[in-house]
Amino acid sequence: MVGPGELSGQHQPSAQPDGTILVFDNGRRAGRSRVLGVEPVTRAVVWQYEPGRLRKRHPGI
Repeated sequence: MVGPGELSGQHQPSAQPDGTILVFDNGRRAGRSRVLGVEPVTRAVVWQYEPGRLRKRHPGI
């Protein structure tokens, strides 16, 4: 879930056709960069991409 402290240096949010929001997270505090797909109502991360791996967190995506 995306909440306080989860993102650091986020930018470029964009609404996607499926209703999710795509956001880039520079991850300054965590020492990583990633792209997240967030379900805006529940604030659940439905998928994320970090260099070298793709994690799906929602069945059927």
